[in-house]
Amino acid sequence: MQYIKLNCIYVTNKTPTMKKTFKLTFTFILVFLLLASSGCELFKKSNVDLLQDHIWNWDRITTTSTNETVQGLIALSSIFMTGATLQFYSDGTYTIKMLEDEESGDWDLINDDEVLLMDGDEMTIIKLTKDALVLDSEVVSVDYGTYNVTMYWKN
Repeated sequence: MQYIKLNCIYVTNKTPTMKKTFKLTFTFILVFLLLASSGCELFKKSNVDLLQDHIWNWDRITTTSTNETVQGLIALSSIFMTGATLQFYSDGTYTIKMLEDEESGDWDLINDDEVLLMDGDEMTIIKLTKDALVLDSEVVSVDYGTYNVTMYWKN
């Protein structure tokens, strides 16, 4: 490193501007990488936005029940739902279309946006991304006991 004496002040050949630019650039890159790698909430869409951004297409339904009658009803439900779509609107309503029918109702998110209410029915959000919506609901039946039903929607 070379030093130049100017009126009793020693100055290096690296200017203060270069040092500041380097520090600012380095700091910006470091902060960006830390935020991006930590999954910062600033870069994530809310569950409300994810629900409303898509028209969801029916994929499938599963159950935890081991009862053959329940499994048959679930399989039949899945057949009737083939080609169904689900759309959520910002006014708190939704529309589901299946076969030739269309139904509408009200929806809301509760419990820190982890539970979806559709016309009062609670469904736990298992997965919600831009590509997938997975909802789980507990069913209590006098005839068949308690079991869960999981519905899969895709974009």
